[in-house]
Order: sequence, then structure tokens, then C-alpha cells
Amino acid sequence: MKIRSQLIFFFSIVIVFSIGISSYFAISYTESSILDAEITKMEYHNLEIMHEVETLHQRASDDLVFALKNPKFVEYFELPETKAGNVYDENGVMQFTDAQRELKQDLEQWTYHFQNKFDVDETCIIDVTGQEHARLVLSQIEVDENLSSEEASAPFFEPSFTKQKDEVHVQYPYVSPDTERWVFAYTSPVELGTGQKPAIYHFEMPMFVFENLLDARDGRMLVVDPNGYIIADTTNSVTDEVLSSQPENQFPAFQTAFGDDSSSILSEMKLNPMGDGSYFDG
Repeated sequence: MKIRSQLIFFFSIVIVFSIGISSYFAISYTESSILDAEITKMEYHNLEIMHEVETLHQRASDDLVFALKNPKFVEYFELPETKAGNVYDENGVMQFTDAQRELKQDLEQWTYHFQNKFDVDETCIIDVTGQEHARLVLSQIEVDENLSSEEASAPFFEPSFTKQKDEVHVQYPYVSPDTERWVFAYTSPVELGTGQKPAIYHFEMPMFVFENLLDARDGRMLVVDPNGYIIADTTNSVTDEVLSSQPENQFPAFQTAFGDDSSSILSEMKLNPMGDGSYFDG
């Protein structure tokens, strides 16, 4: 091979190699830039969704506290006949005096307007014995015959009475006996001027409100509860049908979406307010 040919061959290899290296770094740099941009976009989108969830929670809590500012709650439980204790007929149906009935109807109308501000399934007033004094289910006022006297066994009952005025108890999701679907709940006590708490005001929201907040414009999005169960998913919609009263048998575990080695991702999610990571799909 002549020197000229050797030089051309050599330089050709160097040039091609250099172009290859330059192309590799250009591609890597471009991919990195795109990845960084996508992560930034996803973080921003996540913050938007987190803000919407927090706003929903804060608004629900604030509006519950505001609803309890209606003086008719206190008026009802300050009535001598209310303080005297519940009265039942031979069929176990709670009886109301005319004064109780008038205030009860005012509170039902107040609750009706409150309930229509949210995706609220059920709202009720429950006294310390576990007796409901009023209940609205899907904006329908329940008749006296359907008012439960067994709410003391509800998971939200005891912790709600430990709250102080203007404090709200948020109940971990459970199956509502009224709507027969999974809900989460907000409850706050009715407090009299003496500090006595004769009742609680309670409402339930369906789990699908979380899924309504999500969208898939930046890829798959999920809402995961503190125990690692997926309660909303843009890719695989979480069923609204009640399969079980136990969350582990109702909702898919986080590992079903990201594999058994995803516990580190879940740990990061619990420890940090924001972050990013990667996993292999397939």
C-alpha cells in the first residue's frame, strides 16, 4: 500500500472513529437532555397533581369545619329533649319532638347544600351513643326508619371524638355500609359552649375522586396509599366494584406494577417529598 493510500486510510479511520465518538456523545447528550426535560416535566406534573390532592383534602377539611359553624348544630344538641336522651318507638325507630324535627330539617337542608359541593356519597350526624340523627346518601334525605343506631362500631367513631373543635379526623379507606363502595371519610365533633362533644359530623367521599385527578399526558400515573396499595392508576383503572372489605384483597400492591424489587422505590417515595428513579419494564 502506498504512503498516500496509507494516510488516507488512516485518516479515514480516525475521522470515522471521531465522528462515531462525537455522534455517540451527541446522542447521549441529547438523550440525557430529553430525559432531564421529561423528568422535569413529570416532576412539575406530579406537583400539580399533589397540589390538587392536597387542595381537595384541605378544602374538604375546611368546608367541614365551616359547615359546623352553623349554630343550629349546637341549638339541636342544647335542646332539653336532646340532652334527655334518645326516645324510640316499639319498632326501635328514633322519635323526634317538634322542636327537634324543625332543627333536624334545617340541618338536613344545610347538609344537602354542603354535600353538593363535592363528590360526597354520604353525610350524617351521629351522637355519642352511635345513633344517627340525620343522614343524606347521594343527596337523598334518609327517613327516620333508616337511621342507624349502631355507628359506634364504625372505624371513624372513636378517633373522631378525640378531636378538638375545628379539628378533622381523616379515616383510612373502608367499605361504606350505606353506598357499598370504598370511601374515605372526614369527621369533626360538634362542640357545645361547655366543651362537651355530644356528636360528630361525618361525610364520605368515593375513592374514584383520586382517579379523576389523574391524567396520562406524561405517562402512567398512580396514587399509592401509605401501605403500598394502588388506589388510582391511569393505565389500569382500579375497580369501583367491592371485591373485599380488606384493602389487601381489594387494591393491587405497588409491586404488581413495578415488580418485586420495587420496594426501594416505595421507600424513597415515603422518605422524600420529591425525587426520581428508574426501573426496567419487561
